[in-house]
Amino acid sequence: MLHQNVAEFLRKAREDSSLAEQVRNTDSYEGLSGLSRHAGSGASAQEFEAAFAARNARVLAQQMIRTGLIEPADLPAPQARNAEVLEAVQELNLEPVITQLTNRKEWDPGRAAAAVRRYRGFLYLKAADVVETLVPTSEVDEIWHQHILNTKQYASDCQRLLGEFLHHSPTSGVDPNESLRLQDPYFHTWVAYESLFGEPYEETIGAALLNRWPAAGAA
Repeated sequence: MLHQNVAEFLRKAREDSSLAEQVRNTDSYEGLSGLSRHAGSGASAQEFEAAFAARNARVLAQQMIRTGLIEPADLPAPQARNAEVLEAVQELNLEPVITQLTNRKEWDPGRAAAAVRRYRGFLYLKAADVVETLVPTSEVDEIWHQHILNTKQYASDCQRLLGEFLHHSPTSGVDPNESLRLQDPYFHTWVAYESLFGEPYEETIGAALLNRWPAAGAA
């Protein structure tokens, strides 16, 4: 069960945007513990580690529901990966996107490759119709932007993979109602991605902790 101190810290972070931003950028249990002490909830690094031991969104979701931290929701049903769709996604040529990020935006090659991998997973969720409304992480959203810039190739990829053009609907970033509207779709995207691909949807532990915070637009 999610430890009470961790649950209390999550509640405080969701009420304090400054604290939430610090949490998103934290990539260690020790860092989260330090933020927790400053916030007055006092969760230890071991408690954070225990809460995330499974590193599985569905398990964590059930823990959070049991503690009352979130309300029960219609989570995406577990399913086997569609080999045909997965193959089509893997065949997309996204090397130009990696080149753009490493050369022009000075991303580390490892970071760019990981973000592209998650973007492929994001496209799979769309093509396999796993989640009705998908919400990307900030890094997946950046890959999406770079993919769209090559409009002819993007349109061709969408048609081949989805049979239609995948429109991007960015948020303003300043309207709190937009964030509220996308919280559940983001959470469902997060659960579906981790259940199918077995890796965190967000790059940092802190970002995963605040799993109900949408980062960008929706699909």
